[in-house]
Amino acid sequence: MKVLLIDDNEHLLKAVARLLTREGYQVLTATGLSSGADLADKEMPEVVVADYNLPDGTGMDFFKWLETSLANRSYNSKALAPAYRILISGRPLCEIEEIESSDGTNKIKQLTGFLQKPFRISELQALLHPQQDFCSLS
Repeated sequence: MKVLLIDDNEHLLKAVARLLTREGYQVLTATGLSSGADLADKEMPEVVVADYNLPDGTGMDFFKWLETSLANRSYNSKALAPAYRILISGRPLCEIEEIESSDGTNKIKQLTGFLQKPFRISELQALLHPQQDFCSLS
């Protein structure tokens, strides 16, 4: 399974990438939205783990770009859609204003999961397993 990690904390990127690689994942890393978008476009990861607060936007911005990008493709975009979209942040989910859009829809439904930093690698692994039923984002 190909995993794209997007975070501006290079220490976190290296540590998580190293641990996931040991578990057999193919890991790609990016430090911002622009480099993440380039990698996603070229590598078509099955999983995207994005930090909420990035130098050039938010993880939610990335997920929105991903939806728009896939919708604009003329070929089978479903094959390119990451099966898992995980948002990470140093802040609790309830403090992220962008989770609720201006039209009142809840953007949490776009996510496979949320992890608050610091998190254990086992928490991330639990979200990556297909049999994992992610029912609560608390």
